[in-house]
Amino acid sequence: MIQLGSIDLRGIAVRLEVDEGDLTLIIGDEDREVEFTSGLGGSWEQAIEGAERIANAAHEFAASLRLDRRYVVPTSSRPNEDTQQQ
Repeated sequence: MIQLGSIDLRGIAVRLEVDEGDLTLIIGDEDREVEFTSGLGGSWEQAIEGAERIANAAHEFAASLRLDRRYVVPTSSRPNEDTQQQ
């Protein structure tokens, strides 16, 4: 996997936009931003599950930072293979 860059959470901006009729989540800092879309293929359920994985990982990350920087690696950061094939 190729890392495209990093976003500084201290300067993060998060917004929702509608682009050509599709809801888009945009997360960025002063230097770059990443656009999250539901994609052209697959089901809405797969897109919802992907958004939930992002939200859960962000919540776990924030909770770990609160606990004296005891980092906890999320146990379920990858999609379930069963849902990818739907």
